[in-house]
Amino acid sequence: MSELETETELAAELDAVVRAVPGVLQTYPARPALLAAVTQAASVVLRTPVAPPVAVSHDTDGVSVRVTIAVSDQRPAAETCRAVHDAVVAHLAELAARAGRPVPSAGDPSADADADADSIARVTVEVARIG
Repeated sequence: MSELETETELAAELDAVVRAVPGVLQTYPARPALLAAVTQAASVVLRTPVAPPVAVSHDTDGVSVRVTIAVSDQRPAAETCRAVHDAVVAHLAELAARAGRPVPSAGDPSADADADADSIARVTVEVARIG
């Protein structure tokens, strides 16, 4: 399985995790709008699945996740964002535990300065719409 397939599968899993968080109404493509539109158009032309809205990337710092959401006005947006962040980190940690790898959370002071590709580099949650 290629790294791209792995990132796409992980992004789809994380999209489901994010949508399950109370207060999340919708997820939006976390990539820049032009890139998301071109990617979606290419998927239609090439008859390939459309990429999930959650962006996942791996680099020398570890895995990075970017999520853009619409939140309900029934719960404070900051509370919903924190819950989304925590749900993403918990899911990544669960996947690592199943694979037998320890994964420090983003910003964990106990993490080694030399993070490997299995660590969580960052989880970014942005609100595009409230209500």
